[in-house]
Amino acid sequence: MPIIEDLGLQGSRVIAVVGAGGKTSLIRAIGRAFHERGQRVLATTTTKVAAEEFDQDWRCVRNEGPSCLSDHDFAEPLFTYAGTLPELGKWTGLDGSDIDAIAKAGLFDRILIEADGARRCAVKAPAPHEPVIPASADTVVLVAGLGAMGKAVTDDVVFRSQIWSQLASDVVAPEGLWTIATDERAYGRALKPACHRVLYLNQDDAPGSMEAVRQLTAIASEKPAFFHILAAGRLKPVPAISWVWTAKRVS
Repeated sequence: MPIIEDLGLQGSRVIAVVGAGGKTSLIRAIGRAFHERGQRVLATTTTKVAAEEFDQDWRCVRNEGPSCLSDHDFAEPLFTYAGTLPELGKWTGLDGSDIDAIAKAGLFDRILIEADGARRCAVKAPAPHEPVIPASADTVVLVAGLGAMGKAVTDDVVFRSQIWSQLASDVVAPEGLWTIATDERAYGRALKPACHRVLYLNQDDAPGSMEAVRQLTAIASEKPAFFHILAAGRLKPVPAISWVWTAKRVS
């Protein structure tokens, strides 16, 4: 089944992707899927991203106002950024208000935003100022890497490991991930305003991953008011979704 339908994104126009363990790859997969349907697709970020992760698959343009985006023919998906950090090989992100203005201008059918940084860790607990989600976002997809399950909460596995340990436990487990995803002291405060909320579990080929998916599905079924969809799959070498749960009762 196509990834757009699996994640319930048919009606989503401004999609913020947060978390860790596959955000950039998921944005690429969703952007390509929309583009192949003939839609005008823009990706951007509110954080710092590695330039090499985007310059192979997107037509990349430094944002210098709405006109710099309208001059393109949309033959390829477009990625825009605010500035460069050449010493780090990174691009800087746009302010949320700039993304809101782009969304209001109506140049693009879909806008995808990498709205969180994770320094290549598999999972993340956000600091109070994170993630940075524009007001225009109607959908938030929280990504988590199943490869972290069962591992000790260390800095190479969990970004902001101290926060994770304080809110959850010292070992990454399904119950702790659910806490980080929904607690008002973590992602809960940022995701709740969004109209459509998705928990995407990446790396379903990691050892023990499907048992973790089953446990998370059981928790989601008992608490269906938060996520509309829980999905599991992998993004490399080819994006594939293996598991989808849809909430029956959600506010």
